[in-house]
Amino acid sequence: PSKKEIEPPKFHRDMRLICDVFHVSEQTRHALRSFDAATLEDFSFMTEEDFADLVACQARIGKPLPPLQQRKLSVLLSWVHSLPASQTTAEINSSSSKAEGFELKESKSESDGILKASYKFSLRKGGSTFIPTDWENRFYADLPRLRRELRDMAGTSSNWVSDILCLRWMICG
Repeated sequence: PSKKEIEPPKFHRDMRLICDVFHVSEQTRHALRSFDAATLEDFSFMTEEDFADLVACQARIGKPLPPLQQRKLSVLLSWVHSLPASQTTAEINSSSSKAEGFELKESKSESDGILKASYKFSLRKGGSTFIPTDWENRFYADLPRLRRELRDMAGTSSNWVSDILCLRWMICG
C-alpha cells in the first residue's frame, strides 16, 4: 500500500482574500495551511516563533520560502496582530453554557435497537471570536500602508532565518 500524503485544510475565505490581494504564492499558502493557519483567526494566533518555525521547516523539507514571501507574511502577521479583539476573554467565558456536540438517543421502542443522532451547536454572534467583523474594511484601508511597509523592508531588513540556516548548513556540512 502506498502512503498518501494528508492534504492540509483548505483556506477560509478570509485567508484567500488577504493572500490574493498580497500576491502570496501557492507554495506559501500550502505552508500556512500545513501550519494550521487556514483561517484569519488561526493566523492571528501565530507567534514570531511559529513564523520562524514555519520558515525553518519549509527550508528543512527542501521547499524554502523566498525572502519576498517571508516579508509578505511578516507584514500580514504584524497587521493581523494589530487588529483589536472583538470580544474579551471574560465575554467568551460567560457566553452560552449550551454544549456543542453529538447527542445520541434511543428510539422509543426498544425492539428496533435504532439510535438516533443529532448535532447541537450554537452560532457565534458577529462571526469570529477574536477578529473584528469589519476586518476586511480595515485591511483595504491599511493596504497602502502595508505595501509601503513591504517596500521599506526590502532594502533594510535581513533575512535572519535564512542567514541562520545557511550558517548552520555551512558549519554542519
